[in-house]
Amino acid sequence: MDYVTANKNGFYIYQYLNGKCISWRVNVQLPNHEVGQPNIFEKHRDLERVICDIFEYFLLNENYKKYNLNSICDKYKEYNNKILRIKHVNTTVLRNISCCILRSLLNILKGIEKNYCVKETYKNTARVKLDQKGLIVYDGEQRKGHYGDNFIFLPYDLYELIKGHIGLKNVLIWADTNIILKMKSLGYYRIDVLVKILNSLIKRCKLDEDIENFLIFTINKQITDIRFEMFSSDLPF
Repeated sequence: MDYVTANKNGFYIYQYLNGKCISWRVNVQLPNHEVGQPNIFEKHRDLERVICDIFEYFLLNENYKKYNLNSICDKYKEYNNKILRIKHVNTTVLRNISCCILRSLLNILKGIEKNYCVKETYKNTARVKLDQKGLIVYDGEQRKGHYGDNFIFLPYDLYELIKGHIGLKNVLIWADTNIILKMKSLGYYRIDVLVKILNSLIKRCKLDEDIENFLIFTINKQITDIRFEMFSSDLPF
């Protein structure tokens, strides 16, 4: 269920749907309430439910695009009637809320409503996790179905550094995605080229020299070990 959040300028409601964040603000004067006390929507859940229904019908489902200025007013009448039937709320307050909602919907239809927004959301699939063998960094989307495969394992005490260093985290994810996961299909020589690129990327992170050298040595050694184990079965002896 969506929830209506009251603020000093009116109310706010949003929902994540199909990789998008759909948000809607309606400027309206609401009854004052003391700090720590329930606002009008918390007191009257029926009112909140009607507003959520309006949000879902007209905006989440983008049904407002089906209407013109006259027909959207006709459709809105049923919601207006529901709002005005809310009990124990001053009728003037309800009328004001309903009028401001309709005005906002009309402005959305006209394309001039600044308080309605649809944004693409970025799904963060970066993972930094503590495994039994050490710290692992990977892309959760790329690793689907491959969690039992090889990883680059790093010391646990690098956790805070990697979590807080976006550049280094991205480099380690790149190594996992482009070298470790694809190693079998890359072959010996292609792996060498990618390792050199990886070393260069680590140096660009501007880390402490000791940490930089440690990471390059440790990661290179693990890639070599994984590669040897993976390709040793193909050797003729």
